Amino acid sequence: MTTDQRGDWSDNVVPFERGNGYADRTPPQDLAAEQSVLGAMLLSKDAIGEVTEVLKGRDFYRPAHEYIYDAVMDLYGSGEPIDAITVADHLGKKGQLQQVGGHIYLHELLSSVSVTANATYYAEIVRDKAVLRRLVDASMKISQMGYQAEGDVTSIVDRAQQTIYEVAENRTKEDYQPLSELVELTLDEIEALTQHGQMAGVPTGFIDLDHLTNGLHPGQMIIIAARPGMGKSTLGLDFARSAAIRHGLCSVFYSLEMTKSEIVMRLMSAESGVPLNAIRKGDMTEEYWQRISNKTAQVSRAPLFIDDSPNLTMMEIRAKSRRLKQRNDLKLIIIDYMQLMTSGKKVESRQLEVSEFSRQIKLLAKELEVPVVALSQLNRGPEARQDKKPMLSDLRESGCLTADTRVLRADTGAEVTMGELLASGERNVPVWSLDADGRMVARPMTHVFSSGVKKVYRLRLTSGREVKASANHPFLTRDGWMPLGELAAGTELAVPRFVPEPLNPEPRPHADVRDAAKAVEGGADLPDWVPSLPNDQLALFLNFLAAGTTGPLFQTRHRRLADDLARLWLRLGAVADVQGGDYGSRFVLDASPFGAPADGAKDIRWHVIASIDYLGEEEVFDATVLDTHNFVADGISVHNSLEQDADMVILLHREDAYDKQSPRQGEADFIVAKHRNGATDTLPVAFQGALSRFVDMQR
Repeated sequence: MTTDQRGDWSDNVVPFERGNGYADRTPPQDLAAEQSVLGAMLLSKDAIGEVTEVLKGRDFYRPAHEYIYDAVMDLYGSGEPIDAITVADHLGKKGQLQQVGGHIYLHELLSSVSVTANATYYAEIVRDKAVLRRLVDASMKISQMGYQAEGDVTSIVDRAQQTIYEVAENRTKEDYQPLSELVELTLDEIEALTQHGQMAGVPTGFIDLDHLTNGLHPGQMIIIAARPGMGKSTLGLDFARSAAIRHGLCSVFYSLEMTKSEIVMRLMSAESGVPLNAIRKGDMTEEYWQRISNKTAQVSRAPLFIDDSPNLTMMEIRAKSRRLKQRNDLKLIIIDYMQLMTSGKKVESRQLEVSEFSRQIKLLAKELEVPVVALSQLNRGPEARQDKKPMLSDLRESGCLTADTRVLRADTGAEVTMGELLASGERNVPVWSLDADGRMVARPMTHVFSSGVKKVYRLRLTSGREVKASANHPFLTRDGWMPLGELAAGTELAVPRFVPEPLNPEPRPHADVRDAAKAVEGGADLPDWVPSLPNDQLALFLNFLAAGTTGPLFQTRHRRLADDLARLWLRLGAVADVQGGDYGSRFVLDASPFGAPADGAKDIRWHVIASIDYLGEEEVFDATVLDTHNFVADGISVHNSLEQDADMVILLHREDAYDKQSPRQGEADFIVAKHRNGATDTLPVAFQGALSRFVDMQR
């Protein structure tokens, strides 16, 4: 094709942009509309109220117009008069008057509008142009994602969908708000609840549960967990029926266990009072048909969506939920159930995969601002107890550690026990954690929580390290994260070979460091401030201790001191063993070289399990670590539990499922075992299995 044959087609081609998203083209904007909006706001308080329902300051193209808008809103919020003079004075106090064009420009804005009644129309024009600008920016971001190809394709597609969703929802990355705004919004919500007594969240349909929780709230992740056959799918459908059929709130039920037909049969049985068995067998009397007919219209109108796609992935659930949020104002998501989900890709362990689902479900709840109910299966723990009652530690992918387990802090370099963190209530403690590349990074441990009483085992390595944990607590092996119950003597586990200097090092006088080393050598305890020393001073301290010795670097009768020194040597890139000997515990460096790992090398070594011994039952604990979901416990890398991301965990229990002669026939317990924003309790309800539903007990 020649140039003449091509004609002018190339004039319509948008060139590939290497700078900002607009190249030499003017971004979508309408300065006249922006001026008219501001002019109307300067002339009429009524116009201000109308405009604020449509616009935000960031929607203006010209920064000067955003400054003026913010100044008007500041005065409006404080009840001050608003005109060109007061706005100019306010801008002057903030040092922005000259940036917007001074008094003259403000008066020009007044003359730019003749009818303030059109303010809303002008505001809509400004808003639409802002959305178009964000769409252009989003398209460029998506284009860059495609060209850079960072990560797997599924993740890239998911990020692209989220970028478009944020444009459609008029969101930006600047979602921070000053406390003054948040306090005002919260007080308004409290006042509305006080005056109207309305429920803040999505109603579950159970009086006592709603009273305890005030409904299911936006952004919450709620886990409903039970042993097979207890009715967790039935309870999930009860929540969906309450939201969609009773209160007209759009809900979606993702089922990986039941078909759409089975779900609808259960819904019709629960709503009409016709036995499910009769519906399934087609054993329908005229009365049964009449009951179903009476409920069909109501059920059909309910904004309830059902998806029984096989092998659903989290990416598919997110994409479908985003569309429902945009088109139908989605209010509730239910996933049945977590252990049947798949990531669609190869993972190092099923344990880690389900834990990642938990994190992604919580992020989905926050992104869409809806509660997400995730059904989950419990392990066999309840069946080993006399009363058969489930506990938080029975969640299949959860694990637990004892109160004396010592966690390595990243801020001070010291260790603190799980029990101490729980007692102090300390939150967001920086801890050392392994990232995806096997490097030690600082991540926040948001909080420690009790997981109940459970069978505990002592895991001991040939290097002398030992930790006490439940059988289902995950440890990092060469084959990925595996629960203790699947490990055996001879298995290799990951231990740190290096940890960085504390985030907040505290240097001491040289004489203090020397004197502390002499004191420890003489049998004194390790001073609390030593772990916080910068690395150069820590090297001096450890060298003082090791000076003149042959063989073992240090010997002590106190196991705690030996462990403390072992952790400190890691700062210098030396992995130490703690072994018992003729003189009590003996501190011995292994053959690993000194110094931090080279770039690209992992910060772990592999140590062999020497033994795993049963200790008995005791209270156990776990913690939430954001992003990486692991931490260093007693010198060994351990993983988080499934329930760490949940805001609420409801355990379902029925005595008659185990004992057919139980006096509690037809009863069940909702055990609210975890409630991040409120109290926990055990709530009795009635179970009507023939009608596939739980209901409140008669009062």
